[in-house]
Amino acid sequence: MLDGDDHAADDALQDVWIDVFRSVGKLRDAGAFAPWLFRVARDRAYRVLRRRGIPVDAIGDVDQVAAGSSAEPAAFDEEDRRQVTTSLDRLPHAQREVLLLRFVEDLSYEQIAAAVGCELGTVRSRLHYAKRALRELIERNGHEQPQ
Repeated sequence: MLDGDDHAADDALQDVWIDVFRSVGKLRDAGAFAPWLFRVARDRAYRVLRRRGIPVDAIGDVDQVAAGSSAEPAAFDEEDRRQVTTSLDRLPHAQREVLLLRFVEDLSYEQIAAAVGCELGTVRSRLHYAKRALRELIERNGHEQPQ
């Protein structure tokens, strides 16, 4: 979430664990720990980004691109992984966040809503637009020629 800044991520991680240590006693539902922990980490990361002057609250508009081939490749290789990672990094923070929570952290829509502090309908909308934006970025990156 900190745009590849390893130093800032390490500092934020330390601050997150301090925040968790101080506040975990206030958590009433142990089953809500994962979304709560993400919320603590998210809030810390967003504070760092705001200090840098990076807006993190808007979903953002995605340029429309021509649809590419619908054929799927036979295997997911290192180049595919790099392309997905690069495309994810180019998404607005709110879109990247919901995609990672859903497909990497395997949180339910309800858990995501609790973690990011929004309504269930907002989560559904963000996921819809995030998947579409990611697909478009991947297609666009696949058509660009290396320089």
